Amino acid sequence: GVAALMEGVIETPGTTAVILSGGNIDPMLMLKVIQRGLYASGRFLSVRIMLDDRPGSLAQTSRIIAESDANVTRVGHTRIGGSVSMGDVAVTIDIETKGHGHCEQVLRNLRAEGFQPIVVH
Repeated sequence: GVAALMEGVIETPGTTAVILSGGNIDPMLMLKVIQRGLYASGRFLSVRIMLDDRPGSLAQTSRIIAESDANVTRVGHTRIGGSVSMGDVAVTIDIETKGHGHCEQVLRNLRAEGFQPIVVH
């Protein structure tokens, strides 16, 4: 509708309104828009943490995040790469939060337990 109006395909004899339904929006583009909005409002936090590659390391970080009243939505786990030493694992964790202050609290809680989270933008 908007494109038709802009191109002059439709004659408008008076006040005209176009209904925007979003039916032709690319879902991947919409996902990116939503993610950016969540990040900008402090409702989304992505961190990269180096862990000892031993049983329980990931569970410990998950416990801290849960006790911080935040929610893990995705975990990426790799043992390879230039910044990963033997015996370590790099974990990227996406977290739902309640706002900027809550993000800072989650980071403080992780640091208090000896982890060094790096915020991924």
